[in-house]
Amino acid sequence: MTCYCMFVVHRAEVNIKPWHILLGELKEGNKKIPWLNREPYAYWKGNPSVAETREDLMKCNVSEKQDWNARLYAQVLYIILFSSL
Repeated sequence: MTCYCMFVVHRAEVNIKPWHILLGELKEGNKKIPWLNREPYAYWKGNPSVAETREDLMKCNVSEKQDWNARLYAQVLYIILFSSL
């Protein structure tokens, strides 16, 4: 008999660069497109399960009924385990 189990694991944000590196990249990116020519979107990627306020934030994501110009992405790690009995 084979048992298949799938777990969804939420974890803290990963791949966040040190501030001085990120600041330099932001400055370079700001030179590419003038502020007046940019699309007015706010982006966020992280783990909404760590705080109630973050779960509330996810309600502001785009849907068929509303668009607050926010693009929110839940960072989730999927782990699939296969085991044989």
